[in-house]
Amino acid sequence: MKGLKHINIYFCFIFMAFMSMTYSAYAQQKPRGNVSAITGQKFKMKAKKLQKRKQINYINSIKLVAGLGTSNYFGDLCDGFDCAIPRPNMVVGVEYRLDESITLRAELNWVQLAGSDKGGDVYYRNLSFRANNFELSGVVQYDIFEYNKMYRRRHLLSPYVFAGVGITSNNPQAELDGEWYSLRKLQTEGNSYSPISFVLPYGAGVKLKINPMLNLTFEAGYRWSFTDYLDDVSGDYKDLNGVDKDSPEFKLTDRRKEYFLSLDKQEQLAIDADPGLRYNFKGEKQRGNSDNNDGYFLFQIKGEYTLKVTKQHYNINSNVNRFRVIKSIKKR
Repeated sequence: MKGLKHINIYFCFIFMAFMSMTYSAYAQQKPRGNVSAITGQKFKMKAKKLQKRKQINYINSIKLVAGLGTSNYFGDLCDGFDCAIPRPNMVVGVEYRLDESITLRAELNWVQLAGSDKGGDVYYRNLSFRANNFELSGVVQYDIFEYNKMYRRRHLLSPYVFAGVGITSNNPQAELDGEWYSLRKLQTEGNSYSPISFVLPYGAGVKLKINPMLNLTFEAGYRWSFTDYLDDVSGDYKDLNGVDKDSPEFKLTDRRKEYFLSLDKQEQLAIDADPGLRYNFKGEKQRGNSDNNDGYFLFQIKGEYTLKVTKQHYNINSNVNRFRVIKSIKKR
């Protein structure tokens, strides 16, 4: 019995020694306080919080957009630099960042367009228009520099290009005796056209970081339309036989006579004496150039405010990634 008792004491001693060694080995692997279990060096973040550490970046961010700008019409009623007469426009929209380079954008634009023959090569035509259109567009934006950093450490300047598709309202107007008339309803060329047209927006811009949640954007873009009637001018003069000469339809369809009568007697005599000018004022049938569709250019300054940014975990599934996390923490 005494021998058995000594054996039991011996095994208890061995068991206690084994447990002590196991605990010691476990304690060496487990971080204590701010000491890393991998490098043995101190870092600010506790080991328990390492698994919960997250970074904020641009992936899946949602932004609200609003801004002001200018719009320039390009079409039959202006030529070259004559088109460089800016009109106001406003924009509101929303952005959704898909990945490090691609952003999806939806915007609503109010665009004012205007044009006139005054001072142009076809001044004798004496046509003019204005339009207040609404454009709804969806575009894909590609950032030249990838957004692969934390949100607060994004680029100060970020250039980008964009392209997409949209629709715009189309209701040009002209003034007669102090009153504005819808030209689309008058069918000044004898053709009906839709009050809505497709447009293809494309252009480029640059974003300026103002603070962690706000960007200021400078953007220039052109809209190529699928219609030549943004200005109500495209083809030939329609036949006005049987149309009341005092009606807006008659007066707004062909305004050459109105311009001719506004000239002094000497200018009128000079026109009558010149076959070419006389034909322009009285006999020419072509009203516009249907070979080229109309378009407009927008320059905008916009503010972008971030509503939501998805938080993403560091990948710490491997020792290599774990070393990278600890190294980045130590630098902080």
